[in-house]
Amino acid sequence: MHEYKYKMWSQQLSRTYLFAFAVSCLIGFSVFFSATTSFSKSDSTTKLLSQACETGNGSACSRLGKRYFKGETVEENIETGLSYFKKACDGGEALVCFAVGSEYLTGQLVPKNLKQAAVFFEKACEAGEVRGCYFRGNAYMKGEGLKKNLRKAASYFERACRRDMLLGCLDLSVLYAKGQGVPKDDKKAVELAQKACDGGVANGCSNLGYFFDAGQGVKLDKEKAHQIYKKACDMGSKQGCKASRRMKLSTWIVNTLKPVIRWSQTP
Repeated sequence: MHEYKYKMWSQQLSRTYLFAFAVSCLIGFSVFFSATTSFSKSDSTTKLLSQACETGNGSACSRLGKRYFKGETVEENIETGLSYFKKACDGGEALVCFAVGSEYLTGQLVPKNLKQAAVFFEKACEAGEVRGCYFRGNAYMKGEGLKKNLRKAASYFERACRRDMLLGCLDLSVLYAKGQGVPKDDKKAVELAQKACDGGVANGCSNLGYFFDAGQGVKLDKEKAHQIYKKACDMGSKQGCKASRRMKLSTWIVNTLKPVIRWSQTP
């Protein structure tokens, strides 16, 4: 059972990280290439934006960065665009900080640099972008760009969870269940998994099902565990589907063997 538990949690963490990784890519690209801002085609506008950026106007720096990334009224130049995005981040543009961190994490448009990714996720977090908190936590948990530190990972996951970044709740639940980075607290682990599940995180439901299945932090309840596993499966959790099938098979075997056992015990 302990081996199964560890394998399950490891898979959940891996799936969570990959899911959030994909989200960061999409968010990052949307910031860089969104066409929500209507630009004038005049060079004078670019000059005005440049002047505003130099005074610390983060929004102006962000708009300039987009222009250089897209080649709008200026020659396309990724390096120059990135430098303006960094200035925008320093000017308090939280979403831009997160986008820059995402680019360093994926290495799609700029050279991959996990250390820089962690730096910009921290800036995003401090500027109010909750996904930055979550990814800073992941950097500490994985030891990617930062020295592995589960205590600090838990701290960032908690910050993310408090602001309803539910993947943070899920990963924090795992840390409480395993007593890593935080004191072991099964009830807290269940509470956080419940929050993630209620918020629509499939793997949160899968983990919650496990707690009822194992009687960890809650009263053992196989029937409820099976119901939650089925819910997780319906939401797209492969681990939930696997656990649901396992419990269904186990129930079938028990029901099939009951008459045989009763017959064998008849005098």
